[in-house]
Amino acid sequence: MYFQAAGTRCALDLRDIAHISQERIEQILDLHGCLAMEIDLADLARSLINVAVYRRGVSLSLAPHTVDCSSFTKWLYAERGVRLPRRAVQQLACGMEVGRERMETGDLVFSTGRWNDVASHAPDGVGHVGIAIGPDRVAHASFESGGVTECSLESYLVGREYRGTRRVLPPSPVLTFSTPSSLDVESSEDLIWIIRRELQK
Repeated sequence: MYFQAAGTRCALDLRDIAHISQERIEQILDLHGCLAMEIDLADLARSLINVAVYRRGVSLSLAPHTVDCSSFTKWLYAERGVRLPRRAVQQLACGMEVGRERMETGDLVFSTGRWNDVASHAPDGVGHVGIAIGPDRVAHASFESGGVTECSLESYLVGREYRGTRRVLPPSPVLTFSTPSSLDVESSEDLIWIIRRELQK
């Protein structure tokens, strides 16, 4: 699965270059200034609880300190090296659909939103998004709490209707790399190209 880079970070699905060991991939990319990073989405989301504040329609430049629901999830995934679109309804088109009962850490969880004027015009009434951070646990930027909060899935859905769960990251190992701007890495395909070019030397 190919990923669009988010700024100077890019995720790489090891299945896309399966004939090479992870150690060798990291060695090659390190030669080009790409450093492997450990990013835990659940820990990162929890680090913003009672820290980030909520503001509807906030500029992306204010994340992670000031967020709305979709800029919160967009920022989290950008840290992981995956570019998501800006709005909740656009994020619903990312990854693959999974059943509510199969929700795993990192999955995006969608519902109707508080702002019915917006959600009523969105496909399926999607107006809110959170991220699964454990069994039956969701973190989201909430108008009601005034910031990022963690709750059960049941609590997340109080006053909302469930609209789906999407898995953006596959179950296979996915590495995150910090990339130098001089490489112009726009997607994981660019990282694969660098690796293959190096192997041909």
